Amino acid sequence: MVPPVAHGYSFHETNDKDFTVVIVAIASLVCVSLLAIFKAYINKCTFFEYIKTVVYYITTAVLVSSVFYVAGNLLTRFIEEHGFFDLSSSGGVSLLPHAIIPSLASV
Repeated sequence: MVPPVAHGYSFHETNDKDFTVVIVAIASLVCVSLLAIFKAYINKCTFFEYIKTVVYYITTAVLVSSVFYVAGNLLTRFIEEHGFFDLSSSGGVSLLPHAIIPSLASV
């Protein structure tokens, strides 16, 4: 629950996508680190196993997050290049740019 809350708060405060990504990455890394530390503590690991467990989970989290961040950027670029979304001046994103949506005021 911490990373989505961090995203909502940081995006609400700044509307800066890069800042929001950094804040969510830091919050996620802190959460994964704490969970790894608690897991190593509960399993009564030796010092070497303790460090090994924490590094394993932090490395996994960083690698998976990086792969999905790059995949998201590539997918966004692909969608923009092929024009799947109409980013018109009306400010909305529409999959059906020519669809007529009746107004509730006219009903």
